[in-house]
Amino acid sequence: MPIEKIRLNKFLAEEAGISRRQADKEIKKGLVFVNNQRVSAFVFINPTKDKVRIQKKLISKKTKNLVYLMFNKPSKVLSARRDSKARPVVMDYMPKIKEKIFLVGRLDWDSEGLLLLTNDGHFSEKILNPKNKISKTYMVKVKGKPSDLLLKKLLKGVSTPVGKRKALFVQKYSTKKASKTLWIKIILNEGKKRQIRLMFDSLGFPVQKLRRVAIGRLKMNKLVKGTFIYLRQKDLDKAFLQAKELKRSFLKKLI
Repeated sequence: MPIEKIRLNKFLAEEAGISRRQADKEIKKGLVFVNNQRVSAFVFINPTKDKVRIQKKLISKKTKNLVYLMFNKPSKVLSARRDSKARPVVMDYMPKIKEKIFLVGRLDWDSEGLLLLTNDGHFSEKILNPKNKISKTYMVKVKGKPSDLLLKKLLKGVSTPVGKRKALFVQKYSTKKASKTLWIKIILNEGKKRQIRLMFDSLGFPVQKLRRVAIGRLKMNKLVKGTFIYLRQKDLDKAFLQAKELKRSFLKKLI
């Protein structure tokens, strides 16, 4: 009977309570050992026979309590476990969580809204893997009032410092005529750093507020800012469903 092997980074993500991306970093730094041999490349291991450690900490295959959280991140909070500059971080809001959880993706310092946290590396990988094209929905407040014609450019793709980027859906929301700002719903299935801000900058309409409100069909709804809830399996399944708006007309008229 053949020995069942798995990738080392997958094993670390599942058993060490870190993301697969972090596992890759630990391997590249030379901090991971398999059978007392330093590993600097991506290898396969037998989790039932091979001894794996990160520095001096032995990582063994075990049954653990998998947890999944949804957090409403305020602005001016760093998407991190800790910060060398002593700025507020996401983990400050959940000090009583016993499990060693990590963030599934990030939101910029100035952005707010839905963040997922877990100790399940497999779930995190599925959400973050670009091949899965998970849709993410944002509410964006911009300075000025871009026309429908300009917003259509977001659907075709606009040039930004991180390359050409496009939206899957754009919807304008009505505001008072005297207002000098406009709220816009935008849906993407990619997430480069500061992508939405750069996209609107390219149109000449700076973003004033940015809030993520859904991942797939998993919505934040009325979750109070700075608080979190535990998610059940039926909640997690919604994250992998395409946003309902993507089945409708791509550009909505002003309501």
